[in-house]
Amino acid sequence: MFVDSWAWIATVNPKDGSHEVAKAAFETLKSEGVLFVTSNLVLAESITYLRREGVSADAIAGWSRNLSTASENGNPRIVDITAGDLLTTFATKPRFGDKPDFTAVDITIADFSRANQIRRIFTADADFTKIGMGFVLVP
Repeated sequence: MFVDSWAWIATVNPKDGSHEVAKAAFETLKSEGVLFVTSNLVLAESITYLRREGVSADAIAGWSRNLSTASENGNPRIVDITAGDLLTTFATKPRFGDKPDFTAVDITIADFSRANQIRRIFTADADFTKIGMGFVLVP
């Protein structure tokens, strides 16, 4: 299951309106043994948003340490989206030109997930259903 910024932000930020739902869903999925995948771009986007929302540097650092430890143990798997990957996505796939609200990160998530046969995305971002690739949103 690919973890989008929405899930990280909602799980980490206790002031987020979806905090309890995201936290409960994450714990349930983890207990079911779901393998999570996320990307460096998603993490950068999440940290930027958390900082803008006033989440303390200590809370972000603690989350980052926990995520790093969990990643070293294999869950989540953090994939590196390179500059080349990003440029290739936009140079060869102009199909989202009519959807200016889709972020570059969302489009790379969609492409990565499709290429790796990942159908479920941990997010409440409805853009992933509008992309038209058959993704199932969780929670």
